[in-house]
Amino acid sequence: RKEEFAGPLDLTNRAVPRRDGGMHALSTVLSLANWRKLLLGFIHFVSSLRGNIRLRRMSHSASFPDHEIFSKTSLFEVRPGRKINLLHIEAPQPAATNEPWTIFFIHGSMGNMQQFEGQIVEYSKTCRVIAFDAFGCGQSLKPRDYHAYSHDNFFTDLESVFEKFKGKKNLLVSHSFGTSMAIQLAGKKAGEPNSNITGIVLIGGGFAPSHYPSKSLKLFKIPLIFLEVMHPLLSKGFVARALHAETIEQKTKDHKRLVQRVIASQGKNPMHVCQAFYQQARWANVEDIAMVRSAVLVLVGEGDKLTPPAYSKALCEEFKKNSSLFVQSAVIPHTSHQVMQEQPAEVCGLISEFMRRIDEDLVDKETVKC
Repeated sequence: RKEEFAGPLDLTNRAVPRRDGGMHALSTVLSLANWRKLLLGFIHFVSSLRGNIRLRRMSHSASFPDHEIFSKTSLFEVRPGRKINLLHIEAPQPAATNEPWTIFFIHGSMGNMQQFEGQIVEYSKTCRVIAFDAFGCGQSLKPRDYHAYSHDNFFTDLESVFEKFKGKKNLLVSHSFGTSMAIQLAGKKAGEPNSNITGIVLIGGGFAPSHYPSKSLKLFKIPLIFLEVMHPLLSKGFVARALHAETIEQKTKDHKRLVQRVIASQGKNPMHVCQAFYQQARWANVEDIAMVRSAVLVLVGEGDKLTPPAYSKALCEEFKKNSSLFVQSAVIPHTSHQVMQEQPAEVCGLISEFMRRIDEDLVDKETVKC
């Protein structure tokens, strides 16, 4: 029965509830569901605290700052409400005889434009350069909005950037998952007038349904709170698989800088962005590849453990089914997944040779086997 109070309700003279009601309240507090909430909340608090401490330590220990060229970046509203960190550099002087290239750099999943540092610095001397951090990556905005990181949103952002800055002769330089974005963009624009995607460079790529890292991505289906706890372990695992053993040994200053910057970059990837992205990502498939009409350069690291050389070989062979395409490929020694960071000069050399062949109209006169 209901409890009765001896007098008017106040804070100083309240009757004590019956014992059976107190026991009921106690059992509710101690219920499994409540304890589970308390435990998960505590884990979330500790993981967030550890993550913040880890990021502060990384920022304090960063003895290898960004290249000065990235001081020219700015937030660009690619679409209403979506701001991305973008770098736009005009060619220093118009080429005397040829139209200057416009090069778009498309990083991989949870990457950033700085992964193309060597190539951006090199080609900014002679070409128009467009590079950006995808929404949720690098220095771009990272709201807690699951659908903001859908594949359609990412692709529309890329297409908007391309339409805004495209020139008369365009090259897409892409890495990892970015290769799928480049393939899909080149395929879509192949049937449009004045798109002018003359060539695409695919570094460490793959394609669906079989030649892409599907098994490891299934991990992101688990609850977000557990991903946050596992964040340091996931970052460590990525570094071990993305960099060549010689790089990880850090015997040179360049290798020390690269390892430290990759670790710091991984530590800054919010798990809510990673989970939302990987759950909605769509790799290019054979239908996308069949639509491409641009010249193709496929590069892969000999020790790539994320997208092995076999994936790039299969990708190359898929392109060659279109006998009218110029397809060139190379396996880069002493590198893993971060090919363009571990051997920037060699990658630049191969890209420059690829561009030369296109400029001199050799793509229809020579064939290079994969």
